[in-house]
Amino acid sequence: MLVFLVICAVLISATCGNDNLQVAYQWNQMDFNFSNVQHRESAIKSGQYVPSSVVPVGIEVQTDRLFITLPRWKKGVPASLAYINMNAQHTIPLSDLFPIRDDSAHGDVILT
Repeated sequence: MLVFLVICAVLISATCGNDNLQVAYQWNQMDFNFSNVQHRESAIKSGQYVPSSVVPVGIEVQTDRLFITLPRWKKGVPASLAYINMNAQHTIPLSDLFPIRDDSAHGDVILT
């Protein structure tokens, strides 16, 4: 089983020229904000979501969201772009798909 640790560091600067990096989020495996436990289990059983296949490779901060690119190099990656609400008070947050729309025709997992 592929185990990975991703540490996203967010730049926090109290004053100009005084840059401190702190760990904002970390995961052993990325998880998504499914509408309920049954929906998550169904996606895992069908192979639409394989937690060990989700490998984040890029991040971008936009206002209060941290966008994460998730290439579909393997089967079971529910989306190629997800985001985290940075106002949430979690160090291991659940990711939301972006944009939220019905992509079932393209094989995307619908989380809500």
